Amino acid sequence: VIDYIPNLIKIDTTYKELRISDLMDMQSGIQFKDHDLPWGDKPKAYYKPKLRERILELPLEHKPGLKFKYNSYNPILMGMIIEKVTNLPPATYFEKKIWNNLGMEYSGSWSMDSQNSGMTKMESGLNIRAIDFAKFGRLLLYEGHWNGNQLISKDWMNYSFAISKDYKLPEFAHDLYYRNFWWIYANKKESEYEITSIAGTGHLGQYLFVFPKENIVIVRMGKHDKNVDSWRTVFYEIVNHLNNNRTY
Repeated sequence: VIDYIPNLIKIDTTYKELRISDLMDMQSGIQFKDHDLPWGDKPKAYYKPKLRERILELPLEHKPGLKFKYNSYNPILMGMIIEKVTNLPPATYFEKKIWNNLGMEYSGSWSMDSQNSGMTKMESGLNIRAIDFAKFGRLLLYEGHWNGNQLISKDWMNYSFAISKDYKLPEFAHDLYYRNFWWIYANKKESEYEITSIAGTGHLGQYLFVFPKENIVIVRMGKHDKNVDSWRTVFYEIVNHLNNNRTY
């Protein structure tokens, strides 16, 4: 990471051990106080008008790569790396490489930290309709392939979802893993893992669930969970119902 953001080394020399994969697997070790109070890091990541400056203030809690901790600063730092490599805001790069190729049905937007700073809010800011979110799910189903074009390399897709015991999150659920910014549900069968679903989850009840075996994508939008204990359980019931009533 310091190859792209060298000033991190001024905060803590241990930053030299931080890899991009640590950011994407939520194992960065970057300090993050995970609560909604004004002095917590959730509101700071959401409301700070100069996110680049905020990232360059953050100490490490522990060495990178040791343990999982969901951290909103990780995707923001990833966005800074994308800026450095592409010379473009992440939202613009995404628009050119992915958005324009998916035939989106509605306009979308990606929030910034502020007009003056112009940093894409990587942790929370993508604003699009459900039908267009579903197209991302289809892109995953077809391993990065879309209407004759390989938008994301198949090697990268295979790498992203190649899970092992190192990505298991037993404190959440017995079959839950986290890899490359995705929640992955999988069953271990002997020496292999069978993925049952891949998920992206929003803060207030937004869900994108992809079921590779069943070839199904489910999107749920909302401002809260509406007293549902587990939307995942609801989605699995929907998938089972669809499977049992297929006529082809």
